[in-house]
Amino acid sequence: MIETDDTKHQGRTRTGGPVTMWRAARLRHAALIGLLAAGLLAFLITGSGIRQLKAQSFNCRYARHPDERAICHDPLLGRLDEELASMYRRLLLRLPKAEGAQLYKEEDVFVTLRSRCGAQRACIEESYRRRIRELNEALGRISGGL
Repeated sequence: MIETDDTKHQGRTRTGGPVTMWRAARLRHAALIGLLAAGLLAFLITGSGIRQLKAQSFNCRYARHPDERAICHDPLLGRLDEELASMYRRLLLRLPKAEGAQLYKEEDVFVTLRSRCGAQRACIEESYRRRIRELNEALGRISGGL
C-alpha cells in the first residue's frame, strides 16, 4: 500500500522511494484499469461459455455423462447435435401423433447407443452421422409422399 502524508503531499513506497500525490493517483488509476480489464476478460470468457452452452440441444451445465461432456467441448460434435435436433424437430412436426411417439422412442434408443461411446469422439461422431442419415431418409419419404 502507498502511505501518504497529508501535510507534505508526498509518501513513500515500500522501497522507500518518494511518491507524489500525482504518482499515487496514476498508480491507483493503473490498478483500476487492470481490474476493469480482468473483469472484461472474465465477462468475455463467460459469454463465450454461454454461447457454447446454447450450441447443443441440451444444457451443457447439466452434462454428466462422458458423451455429453465430449459434445459440449467439441465444436464439430456440437454442430452435429444441433443438426440432428433440427432434423428431429422438422420430422416430428410432419408426422402423425402415433408416428411421432415412435420417433421419440427411437430417439431415446439413439441417445442410449450414443452414451455407449463414452468420450470416444469418433464413435460419437459416427453415431450422429448415422442418425442424421436415418432422419434425412425419413424426411425424404414424407416429402416424397406429399
